[in-house]
Amino acid sequence: MPLRPRTTEEQAAFFHENGYVLLEEAVSSAYLDRLRTATETLTERKATDRNLLALSPVFEDLIDGHAGLPVLERLIGDDLQLLAMDLRTCPAGGGDMAWHTDHPYFSPVVNTVNCALYLDDLTPVNGALRVVPRSHRGPFTLTPDELFAPIPGEVTVECRAGTMVVFSDALWHRTGRNETDRPRRGIFVYYGHFWHKQCAYPERPRPLREMTEYIEGKGERRAQLMGLFRRGSEFNVVPEETR
Repeated sequence: MPLRPRTTEEQAAFFHENGYVLLEEAVSSAYLDRLRTATETLTERKATDRNLLALSPVFEDLIDGHAGLPVLERLIGDDLQLLAMDLRTCPAGGGDMAWHTDHPYFSPVVNTVNCALYLDDLTPVNGALRVVPRSHRGPFTLTPDELFAPIPGEVTVECRAGTMVVFSDALWHRTGRNETDRPRRGIFVYYGHFWHKQCAYPERPRPLREMTEYIEGKGERRAQLMGLFRRGSEFNVVPEETR
């Protein structure tokens, strides 16, 4: 990977060109430790935990308190909304995911963006994220025989814990097999436009917009991110005192 962009403008430009960008130290080391502790019991239960905000308030700062937010506002615009927040754990010996995109369509504009905050270092040995730069720009397709094969130009994302990888929903990516004796954990914070439907899961039916504990007294920006308020929109259900 070339020299990593530092300013918001450089980061957004790198994303538009390549379909992803790395943001080092996206949260403080103290908060990273809190997130690791909070996820220890979750990783013992299953590979994916949906809607982390319904599980613990420790995840609240990931709504709008990470280094990726200025880039997201530049990429998506002033109608930014949180769509989902999930924990994904690759256990020892697991992984080896096929090449895929999060949404199988091409769009000339940015629709949704995934932000993966890694709680563990990413290395080739633990099956680090692989991406195909520029594959989000289309057209780009793979045959069934290529879904687990090395792809010319692919990049293995190596980074330290606390790094956030911001990537397009149209970028082709995969993970490899975790050959270590430790799990590989990432919190995936998913954003889109205010007009998008937020993710809803059968096992956790409480929608984000009902979590008023995360918007009370936090202002319009937080209320919008939670899907409750948009200035000039007819859909405004936030209590007056929180605006």
